[in-house]
Amino acid sequence: MPGTPKVLKLLVVEDNPAYIFLVKETLGQFKSENYEIKKEYAMNGAEALEKFKQFDPDVTFLDINLPDSSGLDLLKAFLEMRENAFITMLTSEAQASTVQQACAHGAQGYILKPFTVSKIKEALAKFHDTPKTDRKKLTMPKVNPAVKTDLQAVSEKEKPKKPVPTLHEVFSSWRILLADGDLGRQARVLEALQTLGCKARVVSSGAHAWDVLQSEHFDIVLIDVNLPEIDGYQIANQLRLTEDKKPIKTHIIALYANQAQVNHKRMQFSGMADCFVSPLNVQKFRDTFKAYAKKFLASLEQMYVN
Repeated sequence: MPGTPKVLKLLVVEDNPAYIFLVKETLGQFKSENYEIKKEYAMNGAEALEKFKQFDPDVTFLDINLPDSSGLDLLKAFLEMRENAFITMLTSEAQASTVQQACAHGAQGYILKPFTVSKIKEALAKFHDTPKTDRKKLTMPKVNPAVKTDLQAVSEKEKPKKPVPTLHEVFSSWRILLADGDLGRQARVLEALQTLGCKARVVSSGAHAWDVLQSEHFDIVLIDVNLPEIDGYQIANQLRLTEDKKPIKTHIIALYANQAQVNHKRMQFSGMADCFVSPLNVQKFRDTFKAYAKKFLASLEQMYVN
């Protein structure tokens, strides 16, 4: 149909939840008459490879530094899957040599974090204007270390205004897994989450929970310590082992049937940060999640210091 916007698929590969939030906010401000934008996000290398295969993005924004893999290695893997893929690197530091390597291997450029709408527009305009056959030929000129570039210093004009997200926006951005074999408590926890504007994926067995955690990233995991097949402590232990080198860990919360079951030593050993006891105190639950959100906002605020 004439005049109907084309679908533009964007994949953002970024491991920091705060930056993911910023990307969502920035893309939410971006408007295009030519494109209907569909977005997918990945927070580690394995998830990024799977999303790239399944989603087949037109444009990929790829973080240079990921906890489980190198952005350069992922770039090469993406280009092996699709030679003319349009990939823009994301960097938060003066990584001139690394950016040069990425561009030499086929990246179309870079965006300095935090993101601005103008930089997103520039990247998409470049995608629109660059024929597929020319993409792999593009390289970035060498950076003279004696000359300041926007890899070393960002002008105040280019820095985005500090976003002021609400608690509700933070809650709605979180990816939460609720793994609970107690269906009654499961319903109460879901109801409490909904009052905050949170959504959760729900599973009822340890085996199912572990399968999901191996293929997806979650910001918060609420887990029954007495799950059938694999208990909550075992799952938390395994999750912590897989996250050993990651700078940001999943927030794991234990669920107990009663106060007598609470075992703080096992919680600490398993890497669990907090717990809730049945019957669920909804007000305490809400207050605890609000405290998590405020810490998250504080980390977001820190990104704009200096």
